[in-house]
Amino acid sequence: MKGLRFFIPVLLIIFAACSTKDRYVVEGKVTNAEGRKLYFEKLGLNTAYPLDSVTLSKNGKFRFKGDKLNQPTFFLLRLENSGIITLLVDSSEKVIVTADAENFATGYKIENSIGSSYIQILNEKLAKLKKTVNDLIKEYNDTKVENKERRKELVDKINNAIQEHKD
Repeated sequence: MKGLRFFIPVLLIIFAACSTKDRYVVEGKVTNAEGRKLYFEKLGLNTAYPLDSVTLSKNGKFRFKGDKLNQPTFFLLRLENSGIITLLVDSSEKVIVTADAENFATGYKIENSIGSSYIQILNEKLAKLKKTVNDLIKEYNDTKVENKERRKELVDKINNAIQEHKD
């Protein structure tokens, strides 16, 4: 019996110490989002799987956690009626996300996750490319069919923008 009194507390201490490093954490703050839901989802090949959600309070703080990952994994933070932030979480990272509801998907800040920072840069470049291509397509559609030379220039600009993005 005396052995159990010593063994059980030691086992609990060891378990508690190990469990903190065997988890990933995504936490942070979303301003101007009081009363709105923030969803945390794991991104699969064809769909997103809901993991957790929280209704944000006035301070906007949130925290999601899960078991240590065997490989880098994509997650989504989705703010009700606002947009999505894509995260790439590795192993047992503690990712900190700071955002505002008004520009949730574009004006956020990432800390402690190099993968998520790269995803943010990629998303910014893709958004810029999308705007450029959409503007050129609009101009192309507004250009009269008879103006073949201008239409060809616009097609070339679209192709160049896409090629520059690939490089």
